Amino acid sequence: LRALEKAILEVLGEVRVTVADFEPMKAKARELLTWLGKAKLKVPAEELKEVRSYLEWLLDNHFTFLGYEEFSVADEADGGRMVYDEKSFLGLTRLLRAGLSKDDLHIEDYAVAYLREPVLLSFAKA
Repeated sequence: LRALEKAILEVLGEVRVTVADFEPMKAKARELLTWLGKAKLKVPAEELKEVRSYLEWLLDNHFTFLGYEEFSVADEADGGRMVYDEKSFLGLTRLLRAGLSKDDLHIEDYAVAYLREPVLLSFAKA
């Protein structure tokens, strides 16, 4: 019974942090949408239009934002390392990225190459 209580309290904590940061996460998406409207990007107009339309669709209550993070990739001899901007963490990211070890931050070569590809929008869902 204690294990069930612990599991329920953990889930409620995740819900609490996600709900508390839901509007700030939507605000980040709106900021990106505004930036895309002003930036002088060297991308095909159709691609830019598609990305903007997708963000507008997400913001029109078609998606539940669960987390947000900003990071860079540092090169290392055996691949790379995630360098998170901890001040950017919103939602579940605040819980999931807390206390990561050096091994947790390691990225294999193939993933470094993927993260360095020039992509206008990268979006992950789990």
